[in-house]
Amino acid sequence: FKQKTAYEIYQCDWSSDVCSSDLVIVSSIRLSFLTELIESIELEANCRGRSVILCNSHASFTKEVSYLQEHVRKGIIKFVVCPVGNDTEFYENLKKEHQLKMVFVDTTPDHGTIPVVKTDDVKGAYKATKYLLSIGHRNIVHIAGPKSFSSARERAEGYIQAVGKNNAVILEDSYTINGGYDAVCNF
Repeated sequence: FKQKTAYEIYQCDWSSDVCSSDLVIVSSIRLSFLTELIESIELEANCRGRSVILCNSHASFTKEVSYLQEHVRKGIIKFVVCPVGNDTEFYENLKKEHQLKMVFVDTTPDHGTIPVVKTDDVKGAYKATKYLLSIGHRNIVHIAGPKSFSSARERAEGYIQAVGKNNAVILEDSYTINGGYDAVCNF
């Protein structure tokens, strides 16, 4: 998945070299999936003679906004964002006002027009839960990320489809190991 995703990201319209050859990735780097993806994007960028700037948002929308605005001021126009916020208007306005090349990865604000590269979270959660059921597990709890993330909502939907609404137990956490641990301990 990660190599295909890095390739797909570069298939977006990155042809303009107006201000910079740099690509900025704004993401929280706590998730192993994202660190592997970032590495793949960097390798693809290097193959194309480009560099990558990584900004760790620490899952903070305020930091994400700050990083985006800072790099726009520096003239960088190409961004890969794993958005923390759900403020569609902010991203759309920033992209339009500064003629940015932007793509979302893994999650996306609701109802936007910015391209997104992601997995089918509903199908993935459904298949994973159905597999657990097929090998005899009956008390399956879904630990979900914050509802502000489309991926968290979609994974919960797949889980509910697999176990049925009346059997669903969903614990919300912060998409961190400690958050998941705390959610289970408080259950």
